[in-house]
Amino acid sequence: MRLGSIQFLRMIAALLIVYLHAIEIQVYVPPIYLGSIFREINELGIGVDIFFVISGFIISLTAGSYNGWRQCLHFLKKRFIRLNPVYYIALLISLAVTIHHMMNHFMPGYQAFLKSIFLLPVADATVWNTSILPVSWTLNFEWLFYILFALAIAIPVKNKPLFLIVLIFTLLAFRIIPGITDVRIWFITSPILLEFVAGIGICLLYRRSTPPRSIAYMLLIVGVGLSLCDMFFGSTIVNNPSGTVVGPVAFQRFLHMGIPATMMVSGCIFLEKNALFWPLWNNRYVQLLGNASYSLYLSHYITYSVLAALFVRLGPVLNINLSIFLWFLIAIINGILFYRYVETPLLHKLRTFAPAARVPN
Repeated sequence: MRLGSIQFLRMIAALLIVYLHAIEIQVYVPPIYLGSIFREINELGIGVDIFFVISGFIISLTAGSYNGWRQCLHFLKKRFIRLNPVYYIALLISLAVTIHHMMNHFMPGYQAFLKSIFLLPVADATVWNTSILPVSWTLNFEWLFYILFALAIAIPVKNKPLFLIVLIFTLLAFRIIPGITDVRIWFITSPILLEFVAGIGICLLYRRSTPPRSIAYMLLIVGVGLSLCDMFFGSTIVNNPSGTVVGPVAFQRFLHMGIPATMMVSGCIFLEKNALFWPLWNNRYVQLLGNASYSLYLSHYITYSVLAALFVRLGPVLNINLSIFLWFLIAIINGILFYRYVETPLLHKLRTFAPAARVPN
């Protein structure tokens, strides 16, 4: 089964994040410019939430029938092959690009190195540490969800969706216990897990019924509308990795971004199930950018680091809006190249150790 709408959503999510960082990482952004649009651009972080909802949907759809320890290990191996090797290459490139700057200003602590290697905050006892490749914080939550899903496979549980929903809500309940200061506990009880639950819910509905096209349209339109309203009229900035884990905006992120993301994802999926917008879902460029979304996500921060170093030497030679567009375009091109010449051949070799899933992911 191949869902073109999933690739479309991945493309949109990746482009939103890349554009957001094209603004945030500019070296010579005038403070008045950044200050005037800070609230609006942070809403573009909804791309992360779209990815999380998609992940809950795809994993439930492709691995929902797995049972027992053997298939649990198979599932984890497939997830490792899909995410980690490509990430480690990006991590090494990122380290090579920034090593001169780090040696002259700071070196990451062992916590950052451990988090970068294991993709889990194994040493973040009192503070949420930034990884060497900052965007990898989302992979921490991806792996947390994979571990929880693997538990449901290993036990095994007949009704995995119900088990995961109960398990995640149980974890969230620990968040209200007073006196907890360990960041690792805050991490495994983060409300961001509700976005994976939302993806599971979409999968349940997808398997059992086909909502009418009017409902699909409504979900998509309302989801986009809520996101735009929050962008222009909202008052709380929730796009913050540390805040997503330990800050006061942890649950607010789900309300402000997770719910609209859930509606947008479900709307697109059910529009496709109603056989609508087939040319859009299967457009060759949509499919290319959707397939390359992981490479684009991993590589764009590296691209911007190089451009930032260059702009430090050259100074503000371009108009700010032109500079943002140029960075954005270069990041997309580099992401596609990374996908074609690094991710694709690497996965082709590694997937001989684990058969491909029924839905591309």
